[in-house]
Amino acid sequence: MGYELQSINIQLKRHPQFVLFKKGEPTISMLVKTFSNLQDPNEYDTVWMKIFKEHAKKQSAKVWFASVGIANAKSVENPVFKDQPYYVAFEDFVKIFG
Repeated sequence: MGYELQSINIQLKRHPQFVLFKKGEPTISMLVKTFSNLQDPNEYDTVWMKIFKEHAKKQSAKVWFASVGIANAKSVENPVFKDQPYYVAFEDFVKIFG
C-alpha cells in the first residue's frame, strides 16, 4: 500500500500497535488484535479504543483496526502451538477514525 512503518509497540500481553506514514497522507495508527476462531473477530475493548482515538486526533492521524484469526490446522477446538500447522484469517482493515 506504499506506507512506511515508523514505529511499533509489541509489548507482551498487549495488542500490537503500528504507526504508518505515507508522504502526502495522514499518519495511520493501527491496532492489531489476534483471536482464536472461537471469538468474535470484530470485538475490541471500546474504552481502550476511545483512548487510542483521542491520541490519534491529537496527532491528526487515522485509526485502523485489524483483526487476525489464528486456528489450529487440525481443529479449531485445539490450541495453536508454535511448531504445528495453523491457519491465519484476515479480511481487511476496519477504518475506525479519520
